[in-house]
Amino acid sequence: MGAVGVLRGPVRDESGLEPREELGELRPVAGRPAGQRSVEVVDHRPGDPREQAVALAGDGEPGDATVVGIGVADYEPEGLERSQLAAHRGEVDPDATGERRHRDRSVPVDGTERGQPRAGDRDPGRPHHPLLLARAGGGRGDELGELEDRAQRWVGGGHRFGGLPRRLYVCKYMGMRTDEHYTIISADCHAGGSHEMYREYLEEKYVADFDAWREKYKNPFRDLQDGGRIRNWDDDRRIGDLEADGIVAEVVFPNTVPPFFPSFILFARPPTADEYEHRLAGIRAHNRWMADFCARHPERRAGIGQIFLNDVDDAIDDVKWIKEHDLRGGVLISSIPPDVDYVKPLYDPVYEPLWQVCEDLEVPVNSHGGTGLPNYGKYPAAALLFITEVQFYSQRPFVQLLFSGVFDRHPDLKFVMTEMGGAWMPPMLKQFDSLLEQIRTTGRTGEMRYSEEHILPKSATDYYRQNCWMGISQPGRGEAAVVDEIGVDRFMWGSDYPHDEGTGPYTREHLRQLFHDTDPDQLQRMLAGNAAELYGFDLDVLAPYAEKVGPTVGEIAVPLDRLPDKPNEALLRAAS
Repeated sequence: MGAVGVLRGPVRDESGLEPREELGELRPVAGRPAGQRSVEVVDHRPGDPREQAVALAGDGEPGDATVVGIGVADYEPEGLERSQLAAHRGEVDPDATGERRHRDRSVPVDGTERGQPRAGDRDPGRPHHPLLLARAGGGRGDELGELEDRAQRWVGGGHRFGGLPRRLYVCKYMGMRTDEHYTIISADCHAGGSHEMYREYLEEKYVADFDAWREKYKNPFRDLQDGGRIRNWDDDRRIGDLEADGIVAEVVFPNTVPPFFPSFILFARPPTADEYEHRLAGIRAHNRWMADFCARHPERRAGIGQIFLNDVDDAIDDVKWIKEHDLRGGVLISSIPPDVDYVKPLYDPVYEPLWQVCEDLEVPVNSHGGTGLPNYGKYPAAALLFITEVQFYSQRPFVQLLFSGVFDRHPDLKFVMTEMGGAWMPPMLKQFDSLLEQIRTTGRTGEMRYSEEHILPKSATDYYRQNCWMGISQPGRGEAAVVDEIGVDRFMWGSDYPHDEGTGPYTREHLRQLFHDTDPDQLQRMLAGNAAELYGFDLDVLAPYAEKVGPTVGEIAVPLDRLPDKPNEALLRAAS
């Protein structure tokens, strides 16, 4: 995100004698665009905060003041209260009072919510920012000594706050106005090319085989037939549909049937050895198509490339290609079905080089619901078994990567679980936390014994908050009820366009139905801020689109008291 203002000196040098200029940047906080006056102080070099001034870019309106609190771990607590500065249209009042502070919120520079752990915290259960610890300015009449005592009591003494020297800053900001527009990024949309399009992206040596395969292929998917299928690739239709629904950008998963695939791209089982060469050529054609598709509107699309896990070297080559061709959505991996014995399970060490490359290149690893199910055979019950067991199999990549230590060995790996609900995650983490603690403490569960190789040093919750995000597509009441447990900073809303079960064309009604009473700044994180940070969208660039088509804060704050005449599945599920 670009800077929206600067924090500028002069400040004194270390001797306290010579004044010098110091600068720090002000940037948007809580996933909000620059023009909305919510800022954080970043990259500020040490200086006396009492001698700093704050300058904000843009035109503020009367009453839209921003109160910026500045603190770093090396400052002594008695300096904190005097570091409070009030800024309005660039004017600074160093003696600001606290009349409006009850309307403000405090957010650390790393974007976590108050009291949530930060990677590397020795005691992640406690707040870690000195201003948050001391609650500087939280109440008028606090004496400096009281602030110091409170800070030292909460961190166990000392001024290094958990033993970690770090620069941290806090911003206190005014909430979003009711006439401001939400920026909405759908973290789960789907697109793909037609067979005719894919043919142009195939390597020449496979074109004849593709023509022969295409002659025999019959499309069984209703949404990929007739007029509806153009939503997968037609820019005017697609952008028009999304904007009519208030959505300005999208994370793009695959959707159609690439060359040589036996079925829909997400549900297709891993290729056998005989199928691998041609199926690999098919997904590489899709990835080339996806790169061009996103390049037509790069500010609005973060495409996801696909890899196969049959051959790790090929998979690594594809990850590098995806990174080089700016598919910011990262890579899609499939859960391995239990009846597939020709591809190693995700917990096999053979994939270690792949995880390392994804971590080093900062390529998100995505897992989408609907993969990894066994072949149920041609039975009347097969479709019902699929729909009732799909969530279990969709969860297996997270479970397998967690317990095999992938998250422990790769703390910077970014793992995303999309369109598989989310209400299941808090109870699963609670169960796994208890299990791992018991194993660490006793080395056993019942008759089962565990050795050192089974022991993970952190809790499942710690690994989740360290490595994981959730793309909550067309959420229901269960997901809305556990936003805090999932993590406001880990929840990414998705519409599932163009699928029938998605929120369109009633996304506004869907948001009013579930999130009308959600804090607007939190909701903005869920609707765009988190996806922007993870997938590399620029909220400043998206802001003009949102001003045209995004719903307002006031609009979403009105509860939905009746369903439209022809409600979609998402509205009916949330209403039941």
